[in-house]
Amino acid sequence: MQTAKLGYSTAPYGASGAALLSLFVELQHVPGQLAGELRIRIIDWYNRALIEDMPSEKY
Repeated sequence: MQTAKLGYSTAPYGASGAALLSLFVELQHVPGQLAGELRIRIIDWYNRALIEDMPSEKY
């Protein structure tokens, strides 16, 4: 998470992805419905980012 914070000023999208990855890893050890919902939302964000940021993946 610290690396994501440091990199945000130069690469905000990559840093946001790094922060979400860090959160996703931490959520693997958190029980409960909210943690599960957050994991699903992070996976959805990742899938959308692949489609939107990598146009060649659309085809």
